[in-house]
Order: sequence, then structure tokens, then C-alpha cells
Amino acid sequence: MQLDIKDYKLPRDLERYRKAVREFVLTDLEAISEKMEDTLSTPKELVPKLAKAGLLSLTFPKRLGGYELTPTQFFPILEEVAGTAGAIRLIVHTWDGIYSRQVLEYGSEAQIQKYMAPMARGEKCV
Repeated sequence: MQLDIKDYKLPRDLERYRKAVREFVLTDLEAISEKMEDTLSTPKELVPKLAKAGLLSLTFPKRLGGYELTPTQFFPILEEVAGTAGAIRLIVHTWDGIYSRQVLEYGSEAQIQKYMAPMARGEKCV
């Protein structure tokens, strides 16, 4: 299943998106999860796939291309991602929360534009 966040208007379509993420986890991410466990590495196709699915920009500000989901909106989606390899959940949680929150709160505007805008698009992992 190809999941493209452009097919959803978040947060209005949040429940429909959450169900699509569950299906995405069971199909696309499960195959990648098995590959990760077999090779003990992160396949190059993972980040672009997560970015297209919108999983790397859910909590980012709209001005950076994100969806500005609150923790209450984000965590049920993260729970769906937790149905696959822990490493994938950790990437989504770190990218969309732990790391980004710190830079967005304490970084300068120049740092935010340099690092966070490309991260919201899945183009750069800092």
C-alpha cells in the first residue's frame, strides 16, 4: 500500500489517516522491518517512504510544511507505527518529536530554516 499524506487533510481526516497508517505498517513497513532485522541496517528507501506518508512532518509547524499535530493527535499515529520494528518507531518519534521540538523551541530562525524545513520534507536527517 502506498500512503501519500497529500490524500488527507489533517487534522480533519485524522482518524482516516490513522487507519491508513495501520495498513501502511502492515504492508510497506513490515517488509522494510524484516529487511532491517536481517541486515541490521536502515534501508535507504525508508526515510523517503516515511516522508511521503507524512510521518516525518506531523508535528512540524505548517510554515515549514508540517501539519502541527498536537501530542494528543500525534501519539495515536505513533502507536500505529509501533506495530512495526522498534527502530522505525524510534525514527518517527525522534524525527517528529524529541529532536525537532528542541530545535524549534531553542534554535534561531536561521537554524530552523536550514535544518527543520528540509527535515519536514524528509530531505535531510540531522
